Amino acid sequence: MAFWRPLEKGFTDSKQDIAYHIPVIGVPAGNPAGIEKLEDLTKEGVKVVLGDEEGTAIGKIGKKMFKGNGLSEKIEANLISRAATVNELVTYLATQQADAALIFEDNAWGNDKLEAIEIPAGKNIIQTIPVSVLKFTEKEELARNFADFVASDEGKAIFRKHGFKTVE
Repeated sequence: MAFWRPLEKGFTDSKQDIAYHIPVIGVPAGNPAGIEKLEDLTKEGVKVVLGDEEGTAIGKIGKKMFKGNGLSEKIEANLISRAATVNELVTYLATQQADAALIFEDNAWGNDKLEAIEIPAGKNIIQTIPVSVLKFTEKEELARNFADFVASDEGKAIFRKHGFKTVE
């Protein structure tokens, strides 16, 4: 399932991958429910919040990830809410209204009210964050300069500063 389609739709003729969007299991600081792996989201009594499956990237990724790992129905049984944004998921966790949520690694970065539990590569769906110049831009040179900056070492350093792992 591709989440970035401008290249295949012909809106651009190239892209540069900049950083990774890495799903993790977000938990409140101290991990009171003892979550260690995806399967723990199916334990009885665990309160799970997830992103909307139609409107958020993390919701779409979660739907595919849980199905691929055979966990969809059991996780759904523990679902207390779906959120319209990943920031809402972070709020549920930071205020301890939920035990776990699927969020992006960078959403937990620098937040002392959250912890991030890594999901093994074989069970995860990691996306890249691209930059591209659209064919119908009115200021192509400016757009190209911006895209080149974002893809530069200096641009990637900004991503790293905010908790992203960058594509090297």
